[in-house]
Amino acid sequence: MAWLQSAIPFIGIILLFQKTTAANPSQRFHLITESLTWHEAQSFCRVKHADLATVNHMDDKNELDKTLGGRTTLSWIGLLRGGTRRWMWSDGRGAAHFTHWGGGGPSNNDGIEWCGEISQTTWWNDLSCGEENDFVCYERQPFRYVHYKEGKSWVASQELCRSKHTDLAYVTTSAQNSQIADLVKSWTGIIGFNNKAWFGLFNDAWMWSDGGQTSFRYWQSGKPNGGSCAAVSASEQGRWVDINCNSKTAFVCQGGLKVKKMVIRIKLRSDADLTDSAVSDTILKEFETRLKDRYVTDFSVRWRSDKNGVVFQRQEQQEVAEKTAMEPQTIFFTAAGVFLMLLVDVAGELKACERGTRLFHYINTPKTWSEAQGFCRANYAGLVTLNSMGEHVQLVQSIPDANVSGIWIGMERSETERWVWSEGVGEVAAVFSWEIGKEYGDCVQMEPNGSWAANQCSDQKAFLCFDCDSNGLERYFLYTQNMSWRDAQLYCRQNHTDLVSVKTKQQNVEIQDQAKGNTIWIGLIREGWMWSDGSQTSFRNWDESSPDNGGGAQNCVAILKSLQHQWDDSTCDVSYPFFCQGELKTKTTVVKVRISAGVNLDNERESLLKQIQAQLEAQGLMGVKVRWRTDANNQVFKQENDDGPDKQVVEGRSCQRL
Repeated sequence: MAWLQSAIPFIGIILLFQKTTAANPSQRFHLITESLTWHEAQSFCRVKHADLATVNHMDDKNELDKTLGGRTTLSWIGLLRGGTRRWMWSDGRGAAHFTHWGGGGPSNNDGIEWCGEISQTTWWNDLSCGEENDFVCYERQPFRYVHYKEGKSWVASQELCRSKHTDLAYVTTSAQNSQIADLVKSWTGIIGFNNKAWFGLFNDAWMWSDGGQTSFRYWQSGKPNGGSCAAVSASEQGRWVDINCNSKTAFVCQGGLKVKKMVIRIKLRSDADLTDSAVSDTILKEFETRLKDRYVTDFSVRWRSDKNGVVFQRQEQQEVAEKTAMEPQTIFFTAAGVFLMLLVDVAGELKACERGTRLFHYINTPKTWSEAQGFCRANYAGLVTLNSMGEHVQLVQSIPDANVSGIWIGMERSETERWVWSEGVGEVAAVFSWEIGKEYGDCVQMEPNGSWAANQCSDQKAFLCFDCDSNGLERYFLYTQNMSWRDAQLYCRQNHTDLVSVKTKQQNVEIQDQAKGNTIWIGLIREGWMWSDGSQTSFRNWDESSPDNGGGAQNCVAILKSLQHQWDDSTCDVSYPFFCQGELKTKTTVVKVRISAGVNLDNERESLLKQIQAQLEAQGLMGVKVRWRTDANNQVFKQENDDGPDKQVVEGRSCQRL
């Protein structure tokens, strides 16, 4: 292959468009009837659609009701308790930016005054939402305020306004404030009496999974009252209830067909005519095959050409000597009769959150970790490796309802420790030359000057999360409330993608700027675990108290249902069901069968085949498929003359799954 080394390399760009499945791309809401916890449902929606459903106003609420149809049980939506308390407007327009509090308010006496009233003197006051009061609604078309002189609680006032008008009144200007105050005053002629009325101001600490700022709520009477995640109760006319986030129920995603664009740069050396469409088409088909082999699904690929329609550009010799950002993968294959060498490396647009669907197989036969590993390697590709939270959620969805305490995955303790990133992209880049003694701690913080320092993971610090937007670019979210590293990791995974990773020095400067002078946790941690298939992914989903190496011999990893499907370290000789990954291995065996019979065997084909199948299974050969092999005349059986007229040789082919 000397010519390969001397041939001038060419560059080609492949555009890959990957989509997730949606029955109706134009549909805003999608009911998923599978029962998951709130956080599992959130991850599912972020992988398959956009996010858990956000309800912005009554029109959205009505559309959500149609999506649920006649369903009478609970369904998760994207509302979660845990944000900063703020004053907002009932109709969904978000936070109250114009305010006119009186007497140094809001005072929140007894910690229960979460609703707002307006007086005829224009001043606002906070009050317990259960108090009875006048109230003011507004009508959108044509715009007007309507004052009701009847005593109702804030929630009952809201319900009446929504049923007869648009919602409780909102205020964005001083003029609107005065207009409502005059309306309240006009209903009383008593001198010195300061009449008051409810309007749409309320306070809560709930936030939407997708980061939306809408303040629309549709709680059932008496809710929320202690739960931390919101679900729609169809039996209560679509009103919302707050329940434990670890409860399992159906859920509603939002967003239609999600398409991810990836730019893939390939280098190839060839003496073939690269302007020949047959050659370029063959290369593209081979690339598709290799993506499918890596479990990438639901995608399309095409070449990107320049303005002259040219796909492949010659790479100059001096460019060949340059190091690429990623070590390329070498692929050899024959295209159009010509041997090609492709060097594939992925351009910067490909993000860690853009991964294909994996093939998992749940084996409900308890085995030790080593036995499970041996079984998976013999029958599939190996024990399962998980690269991201999306893959973890996909795997959890494959777990049956059987009452099992643990499930093996392909992780075991390593003899050496590494500094790895929480989101799963592997070890810290060599450009940072990062190493420090264990006495300082195993979790890493970024200082205000951009330098890193190891610290105890239990220390409380601010932190930076990240998400990938629709263009595959990272967005950062700074949280200044202090948390331990594990708590910060969990918060980022529940509300975004993960704690931030730093891949380049340029990104380090960008993240330093995003930290705004705070010392923050980043996603770097020291640990000593490895995947049995040799994968370098560093994604982990430990329970908050794991790994603890109880007894000093917990060297294998299982998913525990009792820990909401988080991971725990365990002794390897415990027997659990397990997950394998990859395609089922098969082999074909040709078996000759001699049968002595005095009947027409052609009439007994199916009966004989079933008997053979049963005998093979009785010998422990499960998953076997058998069929007769026929000749050109569709004949199965051939008579052996030297064995007598009643003896026949039967040939059959069995496809045996290993």
